[in-house]
Amino acid sequence: LELRLTALKLSSAQLRILEALDAEPDGLQPKTLAAMLIQAPHSVSGLLNRLEDRGLIWREHDHVDRRVVWAKLTPAGTYAVESASNQRAILEARVAAELAKYTVGTIIWTVSRDSLREQLA
Repeated sequence: LELRLTALKLSSAQLRILEALDAEPDGLQPKTLAAMLIQAPHSVSGLLNRLEDRGLIWREHDHVDRRVVWAKLTPAGTYAVESASNQRAILEARVAAELAKYTVGTIIWTVSRDSLREQLA
C-alpha cells in the first residue's frame, strides 16, 4: 500500500488524516485529529500544512471562537481518499486470492495426508 500511496503522493499519516476528515464532513480540529491518530499536535500541524498546500484540505476559523481552527476536506481531498480506498481494495483482493490459493492447497494436502494414513492403517 505504501508504494501505491507514493504514486498518489501521500504518506500513510496523510491518508489517515484525510480518512478521518472524510468521516467528519463538518471538519475536525487539529487537536482532535492528533488525539485520534495518536500523534503529537505539532506533527499533525505539519501534515495539515502539506495537505493544505496540495489543495486536499482547507482550514477555517470557528465563527464563535476565532482561536479555534477547523480542518475540512476539499473535493480533491475526497478524490484522494477514494483513490487510496480503491488501491487498498485492489491489494486486499489480491491478498485474499493468494490466501485462498494457500488455503485450498493446505486443505488438499491435509485430505491427501489423512487419506494416505487411512490407506496405510
